[in-house]
Amino acid sequence: MFRKTQLIDPTWLEDRALLNAAGQGDSQAVSKIVSELAKPAFNMAYQMLLSREDAEDCVQDSFYRLWRSIAQFKAQSSLKTYFLKIVIRACYAALKKRNPLSMDDLQESEDGLWPGQPMGGTQKENIHTQSIQMDQALNAQEIQAALAQLVAKQRMALVLWAYHDCTASEIGELMEMNKNSVDQLILRGKRQLKKILEKDGHGS
Repeated sequence: MFRKTQLIDPTWLEDRALLNAAGQGDSQAVSKIVSELAKPAFNMAYQMLLSREDAEDCVQDSFYRLWRSIAQFKAQSSLKTYFLKIVIRACYAALKKRNPLSMDDLQESEDGLWPGQPMGGTQKENIHTQSIQMDQALNAQEIQAALAQLVAKQRMALVLWAYHDCTASEIGELMEMNKNSVDQLILRGKRQLKKILEKDGHGS
């Protein structure tokens, strides 16, 4: 019997070759990787950490970790996705360090939903009906201030969903969670964000 040969994405092969070249000291390869990844990584880190200095430190540390983990880059994702996973882990560590008693450690969320527990209706319908209607009426600074009050995982999921147009599946890949858990995380984050905004006098 013939074994099925796993097809490898040509883009991954290109990323792999580029990363290997960078690891061997090719300055042009290093420059290309940094130029392609630094900006989206910084934007994401800044939206999560709300501090330019912390975001820059996070991205710099993530590049250091990237160079050290070249051998771990497998044919399962693009180089950008692989790197953003490193950045997300670094951001989460930074947020947990700021707030060691994060609500992420609680066993049950405020609205009573356990991770993985199904909700009534489809996930998309629930997320849509719980959409925050005042978003367009608020400026970016007010939204950022409210996001800063969310626990780390909720903030990460909402930033990726709202600012980077990631689907629940893509967020799940980046945050290493299943899609159902991501859908619920986004829903809980939006509910909590709405409560914060209403408390600050911005409720609809």
